[in-house]
Amino acid sequence: MKRRKLLWYLAAAALPLLFLVPVFWWTGLYPLGRNTLVWCDMRQQVMPLLMQLKDLLAGEVSPFYSLRAAGGMNLWGVLFFFVSSPLSILVLFWEKADFFLLANLMTLLKISLCSLGCFWFLRERHPALEPQWSMLLSAGYALSGYTMLFYQNSVWLDVMAVMPPLYRSACAMTRRGGGWGYLFWLTVLLMLQYYLGYAVLLFLILWAAAAALLEVPYGERGRFALRVGCFTAGALALSAPVWLPSLFEVMASARTVNVVASIAGGRWFTRLYTTLSFLLCSAALLPAAFLSLRRRSIEKSWVRAEWLLFLWLLLPLVFDPINKVWHTGSYQAFPVRYGFLTALLLVSLAAAGLTEIGEGHTRRGGFTAACAVLSAAALLVLLILRGHFVELFSYVKSLWVNQTAFLWLAAGAAGLFFAAVLILLLHFGGGLSRRVLCGGFAVLLLLQSTLFSAAFIGAAARDGSFLEPIAALEGRIDDEEFYRVKTDRKLFDVNLIGGIGYNNLGHYTSLTREDTLYTLKRLGYSAYWMETGSHGGTLVTDALLQNRYIIRNRADSALTARQIYSNGSYWLYESACRMPFGIVTGADAESISELPDLPRAMTGARAAETLLGLEETVEVVRPEPDVTENLFSGIGEDGRMTLAPASGAKSALMVYHLSVGEETTLYFDCFDRTSTALSEPVNGSFSIWVNGAQRAASYPSQRENGLLCLGTFSGEDVRVTVRVNKSVTARSMGMFGITSSSVERLLEARTGEVSLTAEQNRIEGTASSGAAGTLLFLPVPYAEGWQAQVNGRTVTPLRVLGGFLALPLEAGQNAVSMRFIPEGMALSLAVAAAALLLLALAFLLRRAGVSPPVPAGRAALVLLVFLACLTAQLTSILPLALHWLF
Repeated sequence: MKRRKLLWYLAAAALPLLFLVPVFWWTGLYPLGRNTLVWCDMRQQVMPLLMQLKDLLAGEVSPFYSLRAAGGMNLWGVLFFFVSSPLSILVLFWEKADFFLLANLMTLLKISLCSLGCFWFLRERHPALEPQWSMLLSAGYALSGYTMLFYQNSVWLDVMAVMPPLYRSACAMTRRGGGWGYLFWLTVLLMLQYYLGYAVLLFLILWAAAAALLEVPYGERGRFALRVGCFTAGALALSAPVWLPSLFEVMASARTVNVVASIAGGRWFTRLYTTLSFLLCSAALLPAAFLSLRRRSIEKSWVRAEWLLFLWLLLPLVFDPINKVWHTGSYQAFPVRYGFLTALLLVSLAAAGLTEIGEGHTRRGGFTAACAVLSAAALLVLLILRGHFVELFSYVKSLWVNQTAFLWLAAGAAGLFFAAVLILLLHFGGGLSRRVLCGGFAVLLLLQSTLFSAAFIGAAARDGSFLEPIAALEGRIDDEEFYRVKTDRKLFDVNLIGGIGYNNLGHYTSLTREDTLYTLKRLGYSAYWMETGSHGGTLVTDALLQNRYIIRNRADSALTARQIYSNGSYWLYESACRMPFGIVTGADAESISELPDLPRAMTGARAAETLLGLEETVEVVRPEPDVTENLFSGIGEDGRMTLAPASGAKSALMVYHLSVGEETTLYFDCFDRTSTALSEPVNGSFSIWVNGAQRAASYPSQRENGLLCLGTFSGEDVRVTVRVNKSVTARSMGMFGITSSSVERLLEARTGEVSLTAEQNRIEGTASSGAAGTLLFLPVPYAEGWQAQVNGRTVTPLRVLGGFLALPLEAGQNAVSMRFIPEGMALSLAVAAAALLLLALAFLLRRAGVSPPVPAGRAALVLLVFLACLTAQLTSILPLALHWLF
């Protein structure tokens, strides 16, 4: 018996993978080919972070802090946002160059776990349903719209796998007793993905209120509310070491928004083509769910509760203000992040409906009709895939389903829906047995999986071998001192530099610090949305921030003597300009708290001069164009410059004829403001050619909006042609030049000997100072969580130059020691320890037969009603009212 039960569980885990075979084979996805399904967030964030996790597990990176991202950042919240899955341990057994293939394997395993978790839920929640039906419905859950649209956020599938046992454990609390399973699974979910835990908590409040009203006997409602409240609070406390430090990190990030303004602004309706596509992915299961509306099913109180919750979760699919509430106030893409809840309720309702249908008998005519219906559905799906496959690619290209793709997906979904209706009618008409009906649904789910996985997974298939030459750059630098690596332009996703083991300024996740992002942008480095790039900057800022090595995707004959490595795809060069890691400065902390308000090419130079006690050492020239054509230029009262075509022509020209003597690096800039906008108004303003070769077709852009390096020249004539494509107003705009000799003079300045090492979450060493009151400037981003000691005395790190660190020094030799512990970690550990003690005490009291007093239950019920009313308002009327009013 146990062996047969195990076989059913194994079959449930394997079935969704079998449903994916046609698309994986057709598109050559690994393991049936050599293509990867990685794109979007999995490519930009998950895979590079898994590379860092591999190094973390090898002891090279601290879980608290990483110098390999954004110049240095709190890694704790990032890990538990992207790579906290237990399956991430697989990185230990794969080479980084093959991680894009590993992603396929991890995704398949997670889909399998989603089916397994749902199968367990259905066997417990719907014991009268045959295991073959439970197996099919579990596969439908695992291959629902949530998986199809959001598998790129890999750990979200882990949450999807955990939700069925969590919901089953929650439902068990409607009967007297229980709750420990609920405590376990909720704690696991909150530790896996604290962000999605927010939506789960909203759902659990609504579920608890519906269950108390419809399922729990009147006299037990207080005890039920108390159980739910205590175990939910216990799970929050036990998981606090994950979510509380992460919350502090989120609050310091550039991702925070004004929630009221976000909800009030925007649109009434969601992007329906995308949100409704989420539902289309379960089209074949909808008729089965509707069966639960029949009297024999709907009379059950828990079925009514699930229908209420399911319909409630349809509201955010349609109304954008409500949708934003489920996303903590705002979102950019992935608009149904809570959709695993909707999918699970749909599967549960389908199970309730299918449980009540009779056995029936198969007749020849009924079987033939069923075959005809299924064949028609198959033909429709094949015709859509054969004739319109490329038209289904819109989501993979833009993160949104366009109208054309939606209409074809809707046509396929409609065919599957009506096919399911027809075979159900054949069963009720006495033409199909329950077993044959189950087989018919298996065919429909296979067709459904093929259609939607082709559109959302197969469409992403591409050769993943481009990671190999990038991974080959790892370990090519032999340098014992602290250094960073940059790229000369955006060559690949910015997180990959840290992924291959190099400290750098680039980073892209939702936890990028706001002050770091804005500071780097003002220093001339490329940045947009939540992404900081290592490319951009000047010779001075590169030296100041320890960018000692540069990756290019082409050979540079001028740098041959400084070449470190090349694999034919990428070249690694050493920079000629270096500054020590750490500068002893006599500058007053208040005077250097912010960056100077200057054009970006001058900002870093003047900041470095201030730190070194110099004035105008770095020569920054600002040539004017020798020839202009159809150009209007002007400067407003606020100091911002405007360039625009003067007449009706579409563009204007500026031509610079430069006779460069001593070695000079030329830059072009167009920068107006710091923001997290996906696209700035200044974007696309210029096209630039240097000596006839195009340097930028559209500058600034998302990929390149820092200072644009035009090259280093000496003893030659240089011709730079700039086409002004549109009217543009900016604070920093035009051409700049920096002479190498002036930078060398700056680098020769010394104000104190510094010898520091920086590894993982620690910075240690010595710094000498000629007088008390001096500061040690460190090119490391400021963040709450740094703890510092100077000569054994605790000191408070200071925030300088907009977003960097400085420590106060004493006269003479100073022993410096710093370490980073995420803000809130100590508090959260204390909360978790206290929760463990209280839960242990509660367990012992329960074993001893001690029950909580009745007033406690009443108070818990009042609190539940209050929270439920508040949550119901937040997820329905209130956001719509805010949008309408403001």
